[in-house]
Amino acid sequence: MVASHGSLRDACATPQFDHSYDGAVLSDRCRHGSLIFRMFRHWFVLLGLSFMMMEKGGGMGSTYRTFMVDPLGALRPGLGNAIQSQLAVLFSPIVGSDNFFENNWVFFNPAAAAPVMHELLVYFMPPRVSIVKHAPNLNQQPDLSKDGNTAYGSGASEVYVKGNYDAVLLAKLAFHELMHNRLKLDNHLHAQGGLAAESITGSTQLSSRNIKSMAAVLRNPITQWIGGITMLNNGRHDPMSEYYKI
Repeated sequence: MVASHGSLRDACATPQFDHSYDGAVLSDRCRHGSLIFRMFRHWFVLLGLSFMMMEKGGGMGSTYRTFMVDPLGALRPGLGNAIQSQLAVLFSPIVGSDNFFENNWVFFNPAAAAPVMHELLVYFMPPRVSIVKHAPNLNQQPDLSKDGNTAYGSGASEVYVKGNYDAVLLAKLAFHELMHNRLKLDNHLHAQGGLAAESITGSTQLSSRNIKSMAAVLRNPITQWIGGITMLNNGRHDPMSEYYKI
């Protein structure tokens, strides 16, 4: 699922000959057609390479991608798609401010993600259940009383899906954790205010300072921890796992 915010044939295939000269001489019209064909073929090759760059998330005019996963099914039906849209809205002014990326897409596949280069990933988890606690380079254990946690040293962010939380709030909480992740800041992030503030509600707004700080680092390479996806996908079917049938 994706949320977005923000084709000649050689005319001289059969050789044509000008019989006003001795021997078989390719006519001017044929040469011209052959040249046009080669030009178009070269253009299509370049176009294909451009699309490959966009798919990999690199190069001016490409798409900035953010990934959401929910391996344990913490999100009720329809909620994941709604969060997709809301999160794309939040990233839209940042991508627009950066002037490097053409648009932004938020991908939601509950059990898979493939962030590359500068892209981000957020896990949605049941209340008081953490996957970030298994991430490498963890400085301290996550506080499960909060709405989310991030181990920015390993690029691991999670949001806890509590019963009465709607798509707007969950998207803002995800954005908050991704700010910790992208800016590599601990609680010092909160001084920014807006969606960087310590306390986030559905009415908390994205601030101009939030936009500028995120846009400034949007192109920078960053590693995201995808190891938790496999751990959760396997764990939910393993009676010995802490994530079994949660």
